[in-house]
Amino acid sequence: MCGEDTFTGQNYEHRRAWVEERLLFLGPVFSIDICAYAVTVFA
Repeated sequence: MCGEDTFTGQNYEHRRAWVEERLLFLGPVFSIDICAYAVTVFA
């Protein structure tokens, strides 16, 4: 989801900021507090 694709060499690091923005936007929509989160990269 994030990081560099080993097969194509494409970098998807921009998605990390998108995930954070979505979490902060959707927290109030579902009436929850986001206390912590982690975006991990599986290789």
